[in-house]
Amino acid sequence: MVRETRQTARSSALRGAAYRIFGLAGLACVLLFALVGLLAGSANFLMIAIMLIVGILAIFAVSLFWWQRISERRIERLITQLHIVEKSRDEAEVARAENERMLAAMSHEIRTPLNGVIGMLNLLLGTPLTAEQKSYARTAHASGRTLLSIIEEILDTAKGRAVEVTEPKPSHIRLTIESVVELLAARAHAKGIEISAYVAPDVPERVDVDDTHLRQILFNLAGNAIKFTETGGVGIEVTRDQKELRVSVIDTGIGMTPVELERVFLDFQQANRTTARKFGGTGLGLGITKRLITRLGGTIDLTSTPGTGTTATVSLPAISTQVLDKIPALRGQMFGLGLVPGVTSDHLSRMLRDQGADVRDVDITAYLQNHTSLNQQMTLITDTRNAKHLRQWAKHRAKKSDAQIWTIVAPEERQSHADLLTSPFRGYLLKPVRPKSLSVLLAGSEDSRIAEAVDQLRTIAARAKPTRPLSILLADDNAINLLLTRTMLEKAGHYVTTARDGGQVLSLHGSQGNFDILLLDVDMPVMDGYETARALRIREQESSVAAPPLPILGLTAHIRQQDLEQCIAAGMNDYLSKPFDQHDLMVAIDRLRRPEAA
Repeated sequence: MVRETRQTARSSALRGAAYRIFGLAGLACVLLFALVGLLAGSANFLMIAIMLIVGILAIFAVSLFWWQRISERRIERLITQLHIVEKSRDEAEVARAENERMLAAMSHEIRTPLNGVIGMLNLLLGTPLTAEQKSYARTAHASGRTLLSIIEEILDTAKGRAVEVTEPKPSHIRLTIESVVELLAARAHAKGIEISAYVAPDVPERVDVDDTHLRQILFNLAGNAIKFTETGGVGIEVTRDQKELRVSVIDTGIGMTPVELERVFLDFQQANRTTARKFGGTGLGLGITKRLITRLGGTIDLTSTPGTGTTATVSLPAISTQVLDKIPALRGQMFGLGLVPGVTSDHLSRMLRDQGADVRDVDITAYLQNHTSLNQQMTLITDTRNAKHLRQWAKHRAKKSDAQIWTIVAPEERQSHADLLTSPFRGYLLKPVRPKSLSVLLAGSEDSRIAEAVDQLRTIAARAKPTRPLSILLADDNAINLLLTRTMLEKAGHYVTTARDGGQVLSLHGSQGNFDILLLDVDMPVMDGYETARALRIREQESSVAAPPLPILGLTAHIRQQDLEQCIAAGMNDYLSKPFDQHDLMVAIDRLRRPEAA
């Protein structure tokens, strides 16, 4: 690039010098002819003409030399500047690559011990404990989940800032909103408040708003809302006004006065001193957010009432207008919501209606006690706050009722409320609830009925004949995580053989090649998970024995998309991100379980 720029600059400079010289030459010729005319009668005409021509040639030579020196100096300065720019660009690229590697390493190093902390607390909660001990363990478990949420948010934001946005990347608005809410959910649930998102049906699938900046804006606004909300919840709502995108973050927090609203956008300022002392923070969040919104060509408006809550509405230009036509997946179905009024209940009701459902609020106690006298076609959706009533119904009246009941649970509640997730209950929905989950799980399509019939057959077969325990090869170099995963598997009734690196995996697979599944940690010494998976697949291809490939489940503390894609490219069948609980692990194993003989 520098060489090409040098040649271009030199050619341009020489052309400029030539134009100037030709101009001077033309002027000199005009002067020459004028002088010749004046001296035509003189006897020394020939001598004067020769002197003028020699003078003009001398002027040409000096001018050419002078312009060439000026051009060369300009070219050298330009080349020096180009070298500086290219060096800065190369240094920036190296820094970005190093920053990305550092973030990936930080994610792995933090998530790996967190997997041990959260996992061991899960196991502890499954043992006989006193009420006091169980309270302590649950608090520690919630704190671990909250810490994980904060770490993921920091890493996600840092990853976005590490990449210089030269060409804004359009946002898949629903996925962006849902991923932000899911990352913040653990922090909200740890405070005992709800968090949910709703995207209006007329909002396009993709909008021309830079995804990196949009995520940072949402993290700042929603994270701030969680921080200042003690009861109730936080909701993110996305609507469309012609070609403008409206994103509202609504909370039921402490609220602000008009005077306080004027201060919150100032750097290092908070609403008041009491807020700063009680909730902490730097006071930079909303100032940074406003600058990001301005950079995107948008505006932000705050409305608030002390003691009631705050609504932050961001308006962004979004010129994409393509809206996909969707067939209402739940048309003709009736749902009763036995939920405490709030953001989750409101958003769930709107999601169901958007998909064509008839939605009604239900008194959960009356419904469970008198279900036989109510509409038999109505499906009930409730949550774990009604766990006591649900367990009473399951114990005393479930056999006399054909009620279809779905339970909404937070991911961290699945172990403590495991009895509410399976029969006689129809199933469960994870918080925060996604519209896609509703259409897939609740839709009464022919495909759904076929899938349901298959599931029922499998359930009947499982009850008639217990599922065969699996022989599992587990590879992990971290002693705590190895113990944790092994304990989870053995509690589920499986036989476990352990390895500490890829070389041991290949050795055990060669000498005891009768494993049903391989759980393979990605980061191990000697031979990592990627190398191990590739070597094992090559061995299977070269083997003379006709046998189905060994299912491989990758265990990784990395969460970058390229890391997960690398697991599949190396020959793994699936992957499970750390930290995971026993439910996540069992679901992943069931997906890879080899078909049982009929």
